[in-house]
Amino acid sequence: MSKRKRTSKIDKWIKEGRGTGSGADYQPWLKIQDVASFLLFQSI
Repeated sequence: MSKRKRTSKIDKWIKEGRGTGSGADYQPWLKIQDVASFLLFQSI
C-alpha cells in the first residue's frame, strides 16, 4: 500500500470525525472493519 493511499484514508477518517465526540456521540478512531481489512491485505 502506497503512502499516498494511507494518507487519503486518514484524511477521510478525519473528515468523518473519527476520534471525536464524547459519551454517546463518541466516534472511535479505528473500527473493527478497518483492522480486519488491513490484516487481510497484509496476509496476501
